[in-house]
Amino acid sequence: MVRVGRLVAVMLAVACDAQDMTPPTVDAGYVGDAGDASSIAESDAAPSCTLACEQCDASAFSLSEGVPVVTTNACAPQEITSFAEDCWPDLYGSTCVTWAGTASGTCRVCLAPVSAASAAWGAVVDYGATLMLNVGGCVDVVLDTIGIDGSCGAELNARNACKTFACAACGGEAGAACAQSASENECAEYYDAVASSTGACAPLQLDARPSMLADCFPSSDPTSVAALLSIFCGAGN
Repeated sequence: MVRVGRLVAVMLAVACDAQDMTPPTVDAGYVGDAGDASSIAESDAAPSCTLACEQCDASAFSLSEGVPVVTTNACAPQEITSFAEDCWPDLYGSTCVTWAGTASGTCRVCLAPVSAASAAWGAVVDYGATLMLNVGGCVDVVLDTIGIDGSCGAELNARNACKTFACAACGGEAGAACAQSASENECAEYYDAVASSTGACAPLQLDARPSMLADCFPSSDPTSVAALLSIFCGAGN
């Protein structure tokens, strides 16, 4: 497992050989689970957890959540665009090492992954074996609910962190199947909290929701990823 400090060393000092690293998994499902902010629906009754790779007992799951930190204009627009194209989701690839060698120091610091155990989170969060975009933090920034207990961002982070806990040993098609199973079983309470029409995330389902919320739910397209990164490290919201 590669820890966050070593990845930060790549981005800040550009001193590591990317070929001798074993990168953590990038949880694309973290983005895909959210998808269109208006399409969240409560999970239905489901069969028991049966996947061999799935951690079906979530009693040991504990949520650590950092306050989202925005550093406005830490990166120029082109730096963010290049990061989304050259570094995401492969922050260990040669193109990302090249990006880190040309980007400004303030931009590298802003986009460097932050440990999930930290008190403050930026745009990219490192869960040890998994890297995820900070969708929940982005939502709290846009809704101006940073630091509010039970915010929509907190609900989203809890949902996705539970899924990461449950599916850490699954990959590929099994990872997608695990995400579905977790949403219906051991992580159902977190998924249902996000989907509730009366909960903190109810604004996501409104036609009149802030248009910038869409930027918090990127697809795998670099332009879409760059939109979320810009909220944390670019011109902001």
